[in-house]
Amino acid sequence: GGTNGTMGFENYLKHTDFDKYFGRKEYNNEAHYDGQWGIWDEEFLYFCAETITQESTAPFLSIIFTLSSHHPYKIPEKYKDKFPKGEHQILETIAYADFALEKFFQEISKKDWFNNTLFVITGDHSSQSESKFYNNNYGVYKIPFIFYDPKLNLSEYSNKNIFQQIDLMPSLLAYLGFEEKIIAFGRNAFDTTEKNFAVQYLQPDFQFIFDDTLYIWNQNKITSAHSLKEDKMLINNIIDEIYYPKEKEILIKSYIQQYNNRLLLNQLMP
Repeated sequence: GGTNGTMGFENYLKHTDFDKYFGRKEYNNEAHYDGQWGIWDEEFLYFCAETITQESTAPFLSIIFTLSSHHPYKIPEKYKDKFPKGEHQILETIAYADFALEKFFQEISKKDWFNNTLFVITGDHSSQSESKFYNNNYGVYKIPFIFYDPKLNLSEYSNKNIFQQIDLMPSLLAYLGFEEKIIAFGRNAFDTTEKNFAVQYLQPDFQFIFDDTLYIWNQNKITSAHSLKEDKMLINNIIDEIYYPKEKEILIKSYIQQYNNRLLLNQLMP
């Protein structure tokens, strides 16, 4: 629902073979413009429900990027004082976005394609929090990731394993039964035998999470380690207390090398 051209989405989708893009221009009703980013979530999600039904032929992929919970954190005037407020302005807009999403699911549950669709709900990044935990180098990367299939119970995969955004592609392809070769820097979350890990770039450092330990990689070596079970605030460096993880060092080096080389040589596709 954003103003066309925002964040380069429209041009990007042209390069990745998406058939259609719908933004503020296509919505074509300025009465629902928020004055900043684009169309309010409630109205645009209803528009999405109808547009997906009219424009899509199975199998299809549809992506919706909501915007009302973004700065400057406004909600429609008609909902003034309806949603709970908190220490940060964003909390009221999060409640509004949640309300809009609920109405969206109520609407699409009536559609023919609903029961044959896998839904993925997530955020592109975290934001302000009332908790100090969500402001440290570990907590700041924690976002919700929800897989919902109306026909299947996925609760066996509902756990506290590490999951990162780059795991989404291999997980979706595996879920859909795709068997061709791919290059992925993440893992298939539906394969419970695979080891858990996540990678973040904290310029100039890299941060690697393996199971219950967070490692900081700086200048070609691991400089610190933290137990995520006992030290979620990342206060105690236990690198001198644990066996130096040589195998983790090799994995970190290879991960960085593969990514940089493939990016430089345009080899991110099989």
